[in-house]
Amino acid sequence: RVRVCGEFALTAYKVFPEWNPMVHVVEHRAIPLDWTRYAAIDPGYQVCAVLFGAVPPREDSIYLFDELYLKNCTAELFGQAMAEKTKHQEYHAFVIDLHGAVRSDIGTGATTQQQYADSLERYKVKSTMSGNNFLYGSDNVMAGINSMHSMLRVREDGTPKLRVLKDACPNFEWEIKRYHNKK
Repeated sequence: RVRVCGEFALTAYKVFPEWNPMVHVVEHRAIPLDWTRYAAIDPGYQVCAVLFGAVPPREDSIYLFDELYLKNCTAELFGQAMAEKTKHQEYHAFVIDLHGAVRSDIGTGATTQQQYADSLERYKVKSTMSGNNFLYGSDNVMAGINSMHSMLRVREDGTPKLRVLKDACPNFEWEIKRYHNKK
């Protein structure tokens, strides 16, 4: 790729070299009400990131249509932001990173998951499957990376499984483009 495409040698360290905005980013569109919606939460200390995805009923694709990128996030801020983003929409499930979810607050002893769930309940935010709580995402990093590789790969019909609505997830795009292995 360095010789043929003129890419910098650093791209060899990219975890997702398949990522290509020309392929994976599609024009913005309204997500129909019959699409199954999910929210994936990574509750970090410095940044809490949430990706909102939808699966069409008769298509093997996932569309990322919105995100939250909450710096210095508290449970209260998370609940408020989720209430605003999920307003007038039905979500099938909220999925949370297990390692981030089970960390305990030094002052209260409550886990991040419990604090976030309480905040969702306070703001009347719930999903069909997990209610005000969460399902756990897999903590197998390599399995997640391999799953992303398969979703980014272009299929025989010329489309990838993962698509991102244009201008909807700038932080996700920034991170996937720069996510790399250490030398």
